[in-house]
Amino acid sequence: PTPRLVSSAASDVYKRQQYILYAYPVVWNKLYRRTLVEEHPIPAVKYEDSAWTPCILSYASKVCYIDEPMYEYDRTIRNVTYMHTTMGKTQEEQYKDRRDYVMFFLRNGNPQKKNLLKKLASGYAAAFVSTFSYPDFQELKREIEAW
Repeated sequence: PTPRLVSSAASDVYKRQQYILYAYPVVWNKLYRRTLVEEHPIPAVKYEDSAWTPCILSYASKVCYIDEPMYEYDRTIRNVTYMHTTMGKTQEEQYKDRRDYVMFFLRNGNPQKKNLLKKLASGYAAAFVSTFSYPDFQELKREIEAW
């Protein structure tokens, strides 16, 4: 398969920004330059994929993708999934976990991409507000707007 260049530092910044905004935020469907990962390690927070993916992509000077399956994810190896980890949590705990991952990529992402990361965080917060009835998500939305 031939990788397709989404964007490089010198070409089509808009496409790279769109990729950061809309890339599925999981670690397992991407390959990363080792030095980039060493400089920006995966955080020890809940939803580490959602916290780290926007952060690491904000520092990438080049993003490519291969539009062909190359990896098979086997959930039988690890039976703990998103649903398993959230089922027994209180709304307050779920709020804290989501707030932590959004604030992680805002605080640790590339400062030159602050507005882009803020746009992504605002989108997450809006989705949280419409999905969950917990009132603190409105406060998170305001916190992001003030960021």
